Amino acid sequence: MKNRFAELAPLNAGETLSSNFSRISSALDYRHARNFGAEASINFQQLSVGIPHAVRAFAGLLECNVDKLWEHAIIVDGGDIKIGEVALPKRYLNRQPMKFCPLCTEEDEMNCEGRRGYRAWGRRTWLVNAVRVCRKHEVKLQWLPNCQAAMTHDFTNLLAKAKAERQGEFLKTQRQSQDHLDRYVSRRISGETSSRDWADELPLHVVIRTAELIGMIARHGPSVKDSKIDDAERSRCCGHGMDVLAAGEEAFRDAVRRICQVSVRGRIGDIGGRAVFGLMYESLAYGNSDDTFAPIRDIMREVALDNLPLGPGDEFFGPVTARRMHSVQSAAKQFHVHPKRLKKLLVKTGVVPEECLNQSSERVLLDAERMERFVLEMLETVDVREAVKLLGASRTQFDTLVRDGHLIAHTGSCSSKQPVNGVVVERQFPLSGIQALLDIIASKPLLLDGVEERAPMPAATTTAGCRLGEAMELLLTGRLANVSRVPGQTGFESLRFDIAELRSLTRLPDHGCLSLRQVEEALKTTSRAVKGLISEGHLRAVTRRNPVKRRMQTVVEPADLREFSDKFISLHQISLIKNVPMLKVRHCLKGVEPAFSKDIIGASFYRRDDIL
Repeated sequence: MKNRFAELAPLNAGETLSSNFSRISSALDYRHARNFGAEASINFQQLSVGIPHAVRAFAGLLECNVDKLWEHAIIVDGGDIKIGEVALPKRYLNRQPMKFCPLCTEEDEMNCEGRRGYRAWGRRTWLVNAVRVCRKHEVKLQWLPNCQAAMTHDFTNLLAKAKAERQGEFLKTQRQSQDHLDRYVSRRISGETSSRDWADELPLHVVIRTAELIGMIARHGPSVKDSKIDDAERSRCCGHGMDVLAAGEEAFRDAVRRICQVSVRGRIGDIGGRAVFGLMYESLAYGNSDDTFAPIRDIMREVALDNLPLGPGDEFFGPVTARRMHSVQSAAKQFHVHPKRLKKLLVKTGVVPEECLNQSSERVLLDAERMERFVLEMLETVDVREAVKLLGASRTQFDTLVRDGHLIAHTGSCSSKQPVNGVVVERQFPLSGIQALLDIIASKPLLLDGVEERAPMPAATTTAGCRLGEAMELLLTGRLANVSRVPGQTGFESLRFDIAELRSLTRLPDHGCLSLRQVEEALKTTSRAVKGLISEGHLRAVTRRNPVKRRMQTVVEPADLREFSDKFISLHQISLIKNVPMLKVRHCLKGVEPAFSKDIIGASFYRRDDIL
C-alpha cells in the first residue's frame, strides 16, 4: 500500500527534498511548509540544508528507505553545499530567491503525478547560478518573488505567489540558447557526464569560475569589469570559456598564451598579472584562496613566465624567483643600458623583427638567456669612433680591417651606418677583437737607431706599389719580419715598414711579356710607331697586370715580337746594321715600297724578303 504523502506529491528525479516537502504541505492546505513540519515533527529548515535527523524523519513520514532521499538532499557543509555528488561553495548557488522555468511548471501540472495544482516541482539544477536557461525549453529562467523568512525554500508557496502577482504575464518568457557552460553544469549536476576529460577532473565550481573569467578576458580584454557584463553577454562569455575548458588542458594553455601575446602586442601600460589578466588574476590571486584553483593558477603562472618579462621582484601568484623572458625594458634596467640603443641593436642583428622598432620597450621580448648573453656582449663593445681611436688607425685603415674580416662588428654589418626602418643604428665592435689586433702590434720590436729607413703604412704601401689590404694581411698573419714600432705611439700609427720587404712579398709573378718601351728598343723605332703597329694590327699585343704597379698594361708576347721581326725590319735598323746614314739607305731602297704607310705608322718598315 502506497504512502498517502508520497501519493500527494511523488518525488521526481532531480527534485530537491525541500521542493517535495513544500508540495506535500501545500497539498494538505498548510499555510507554510514550516507549519506542516512543526506538526509532523520535521524541521523544514534543517531538511532544506540536509541535516541527517531531519532527512531520516522525512523518510519516516514517507515510509521509504532513507538512502533513497539522500540523492535529493541539498547538504550544507560549512562553506560548501553538496548537490548529489557535486559540492559547490555557497556563493555559486542562489536559494533565496530561487529560479524556475514557467513552461516547466506548466508541463509538470499536465504530465506529472500527484494532486493537481501541486505537481510543479523545483529542480536542483535551478539552484546553481551558472544555470541561466531552461535546458528543455531554451528560455531564460525567471526568479521567484522575494519572501518573508517563513517562506524560505518553500517552492510551491513561492510559485503560487508568482502566479498571483504576474497573472497573465506568468508564462511570458524570453528565448535564450543554453550556452556550453550552462549545459555542462546541468549535465554534471544530474550525473550525466560520462567522459573523464580534463574539465571533469576539476571541481565544478573551478570549471564555472574559470570558464566565466577566461571568457570575459578573451572577449573584452583585461580591463573588463564584472559589473558591466549583462546576463546575455555573461552567457556568451561563459560559453566561450567552457568551449576552451572542454577542449582540454592544452587548449586552456593556448588561450592563456594568446591573452599574454595580445597584451605584449599592445603599446601602453606595464606587463604584470593585473595588467594582462585583469579580473581573472585579481579573482584568483586576491579574491579566492581556495586551493582547488591551484591547477588553474599553476598553468597561468607557467604560461605567463614563458611569455611575459617577469623576473625576481615580480609577483605572479607568488614571488617570481627566476626569469625566463626579458623585455628590452627589463634588460636595460638590469644591465644599466639605454633601452633605445638595445632595441636598435637587436633589430640590427636580426634577433628581433624590424617592426619591433615601433613597439614600446616593454613589449619587445626575448628569451632571458639569449637576451642576457646579447647585452653582455654589447657591453663589451665600442662604436666606430672609439674603435678607430683605440686602434690608432685612420678611417681608411679601419674600414679595410672590417672589410677583410680582421675585425668583426657585433651587429654583423660591414657598412658604417645602415638605416633600418628609417632608424640609423651605429655599428658596435667587440673590445676583444680590438685587443687582439693591438696585441699583434705590441709584439713588434721597437724601432732602433741605425736601422735602415722605414716608412709608416700609407707611405710604405704607396712606394711598394701594393694595396693597403695586402699589407694588413701580411702584418696580421706574421709574414712581415722587419716591422717595427715607434716609441711613444700605439696602434697602427706606431708601425714602420721595410719598403723593400713589402715590395718583395707583394710583387705579383712576372707575366713574361715585353713592355711597349722594350718593344720600342728591340725594333729600334719610336713609341708612336710601336703604338701604330699595334693599333693597325700588324703587331699582336695583349693586356697583362703589371707585377709591381698592379695596373693593367699593354704588352707584347716575345714570340709575337720574334714573328714580326722575322718578317719586317725598320729603316733605322737597316741603318744601324749597315752603319750607313738613313738618307743613304733610303736612296738605295729607292723603288722598294715600305710594308706599311709611313703616314699612319710614323716610321718606315720593309719586308725582309723585299730587300734581300
